[in-house]
Amino acid sequence: MNPSRLTPLAIGATVALALSACGDDEPSVAASAATSAAEAGGGDVARYCDLTAELDDKGEAVFADLPQDAPADEVQRAEQQLLAEVSPSFDELIEVAPDAIADDVPILLDGIRARATTGEDPNQEASSAAEERILAFEEENCP
Repeated sequence: MNPSRLTPLAIGATVALALSACGDDEPSVAASAATSAAEAGGGDVARYCDLTAELDDKGEAVFADLPQDAPADEVQRAEQQLLAEVSPSFDELIEVAPDAIADDVPILLDGIRARATTGEDPNQEASSAAEERILAFEEENCP
């Protein structure tokens, strides 16, 4: 499994989100998300995982040639391109998101939209925390 399913959407769609995410989130956040993943409840885990894999592939394709130290304007152009390609899938992603991450998915997607539009995520801290919980869920539940 690719450990960052949504991240290429988030770093396919938000290279800067992962690059600028501080490493100071508490480790218990990921552990708590993985624990609650077992109690995913509602949503459609299989479809969620399939959809994030599709979005991941698109993100990797868009960002394949972009160097890690690319200027912000190049990153934003790539984010805009990816957003144009994948945003139609966002509603379904929110709809099928398992209960364990249902609140986090819209937060991360809002951050992706904001970064692609303005180059900034006004809720970077919340987006980073949501991304960490999502990645923990996906590591536990998505093949």
